[in-house]
Amino acid sequence: LCQKILMGISTIDIIRNAIIKSCEQLNIEKERINELNEQNDKARSSLKSLVEFITEIGTTSSDIGCRMGDLNTSLTQINACIKEIQKIANQTNLIAINSAIEAARVGDAGRGFSVISKEVKNLSEDVKHSSKSVSTLTSVIKDNTARVSEVLDNQQPVIDNITTNINQIVESIGIVIDKSL
Repeated sequence: LCQKILMGISTIDIIRNAIIKSCEQLNIEKERINELNEQNDKARSSLKSLVEFITEIGTTSSDIGCRMGDLNTSLTQINACIKEIQKIANQTNLIAINSAIEAARVGDAGRGFSVISKEVKNLSEDVKHSSKSVSTLTSVIKDNTARVSEVLDNQQPVIDNITTNINQIVESIGIVIDKSL
């Protein structure tokens, strides 16, 4: 009987040690799960921040697109002004030619006026040249603006796709976290 009791105590001791070992193993696994949950929370938070950042990029790209449209409108208005300046320069040139003709007809008395007519004609040519340069520059700016707008238009679907994929990842991580708890 004593031997059976001793064997029973020994068996209970073995079971107790196994339970203690299992508890220790469970505590280790619990720590690993807690670490995993912590890492998953960090990943979820980082991905949410990334979604917000990408959404902000999309909004900014859209705003830039609108500004590019405004810039295009302004360039069109500038070109209209340049055409008016060129008209005025042409009219000024005609006036200078007419003045030179009249000064020549008057003779020596119109010599001073002839010099002024020549200067007016030179200024008119300078204005024509400058307005042509400005027109060329606005044309280059308009072309570059169109290219930037095209890039922005092509970028938006990519941003939308990235945002969708990241949202799906965040959702998947949430499911993994929920199932691991």
